Amino acid sequence: MDAHGADIAVESLVAQRPSEADQAVTLPCARGAVRVADHASQPGFVRGYGFEGGSGFSLFPRHALDTPGFGGQFKKSVREHAGAFISMGGFGEVLARYENYVDLDPDVKDAWGIPVLRFHYEFSDNEKKMCEDMANAGKEMFEAAGIEVIGVD
Repeated sequence: MDAHGADIAVESLVAQRPSEADQAVTLPCARGAVRVADHASQPGFVRGYGFEGGSGFSLFPRHALDTPGFGGQFKKSVREHAGAFISMGGFGEVLARYENYVDLDPDVKDAWGIPVLRFHYEFSDNEKKMCEDMANAGKEMFEAAGIEVIGVD
């Protein structure tokens, strides 16, 4: 299933000066959580989903590409927000359905002349409802922890 996720900023980390260790290496932090299916309270879909994500410092912070501006103010903003971002993505199961299948492409071959796989699938209402719940649950978790959510897709 498509991964959906959130990028968040931890306000208490904005404008904090990184330590020498933070500046020297990337400090990744991975985490995961699973939401188990509970058919009695689940909003219109079956099965469960999970979350995974990371955070940390890097030489070129990912958020810099989306930071507006240029020059000194741009650099200051990127430095102030370095290490303040956490990303989280959700993943869930696409239910087996007759319409979803894989076959061999009759026209496309790989470098050795072997036909490549061709995927045919569409998300059903179940997956769409799961993704909606996934985005809401992720946002709720971060907001309950007092973290500012700056984007959800």
